[in-house]
Amino acid sequence: MLRELQPAMTYIDAPVSGTKAPAEKAQILVLASGDREKGAAAEPVFAAISRGTQWFGEAGNSQKMKLVLNAWLISMMQGIAESAQLAKTLGFTPDQLWSALEGGPLAAPYVKVKLDAIASEQYTPQMQLAHALKDARLALSLAEPHTMPGLENIAELWQQAADAGYAGEDLSAVYQWLSPSSKA
Repeated sequence: MLRELQPAMTYIDAPVSGTKAPAEKAQILVLASGDREKGAAAEPVFAAISRGTQWFGEAGNSQKMKLVLNAWLISMMQGIAESAQLAKTLGFTPDQLWSALEGGPLAAPYVKVKLDAIASEQYTPQMQLAHALKDARLALSLAEPHTMPGLENIAELWQQAADAGYAGEDLSAVYQWLSPSSKA
């Protein structure tokens, strides 16, 4: 339809991997798709907010890759929340957990940010739990006929957390929802 209305227009799909804080420091990654040759005109705009751009072919493909990345992020967040709960049960703080991870192959900047949120009990949304849940469900539907049992289980748990009032919080608030005291 766009081609009929405006044949000279080029559609470039460009979601990002990262949130506001890294974007302000030009540390996100632009996931672009569409006509790369014509899309080169957008590169200076992408460079202003990112550390780079990866191209994924025809328009729409970068949205698919964004879902893949969000499925990974959701799985990682559940692992962070559960590991932080186990650490707490065993007498360790989120800072001590990060100290054990830092410098090793499991350390990721995302983990540090989420452990800091858990430690401070500040769940200011970077990605709302409700939006993550939407992406989990979309990824599950697009994965068919393949199954993603881990993501399926997380989506079921996160629906319970959303129903318990955490939908508008950052997805790291799932840590708080997992706490035995939140179920009392």
